[in-house]
Amino acid sequence: MKQGFRGMFQDFKGKENRRQIKGMRAHTVTALIFMIFFLLYEVFFNRPVDDDVDNVKRGVIAMVSAFILLGVTVIPDGPFKRPHPAVWRFTFILSIVYELTLIFFLYQSASGTKKLLKHLDPSLGVPLEEKDYGGNCLIYDPDVPDNPYHNVWDKMDLFVPLHFFGWWLKTLLLRDMWLCWVISVMFEIVEYTLEHQLPNFSECWWDHWILDALLCNGLGIYFGLKTLNYFTMKTYHWRGLWNIPTYRKIRIYNIALWKVRQFLYFKK
Repeated sequence: MKQGFRGMFQDFKGKENRRQIKGMRAHTVTALIFMIFFLLYEVFFNRPVDDDVDNVKRGVIAMVSAFILLGVTVIPDGPFKRPHPAVWRFTFILSIVYELTLIFFLYQSASGTKKLLKHLDPSLGVPLEEKDYGGNCLIYDPDVPDNPYHNVWDKMDLFVPLHFFGWWLKTLLLRDMWLCWVISVMFEIVEYTLEHQLPNFSECWWDHWILDALLCNGLGIYFGLKTLNYFTMKTYHWRGLWNIPTYRKIRIYNIALWKVRQFLYFKK
């Protein structure tokens, strides 16, 4: 029995060693020494000033940086090893910092949260200029002979490349052409239904269906599929609920028939 447990432990240890990537190891001591010297420098050479706001900013930045540094060197590795496990540990610890920040803001008022965020970016709180996308919907305007397509060129802003690259990335995630097209079309319908709440969603018909859905989203989906084919990545074919094999097994626990039965009906 002892030999069996020893063999199992050695086999498990061998698998763990094979999982490690050559040349990649934790630098815990190096990170600890770096953090100690940084804190000593802050204590003896960078004294606090009389500005409390600046001191709080520097303290929060140092606290979060120390937490991230310790997390990157201490927390265990995840399932991903490339390009380096530290990259994924850094991503994980950033998500923890983000979650803790959201929990802190959960107990603040809306006005207090805005005041705190203005310390990060003083430009926050300034109303943005609303652009009228659904005003003049003429594609060709004969009244402006110098630039008859000025309405089309006026719609060419930052959202055009964002639509394209956004749907290129969505296609890499979903990996199904039909599902991407359904979501793209349904999002345009959602914009129609929310125009009364978000004036920014008020667009011309050709802006909805030609510029956004057909050109930007369509080209993003097309190049996303080409990227999947180039890297020979697996694609998916999302099907309806009734076509899933496991769902047919679950249906045996449902009521077989909803037919109305008359038990008190006597027929001669």
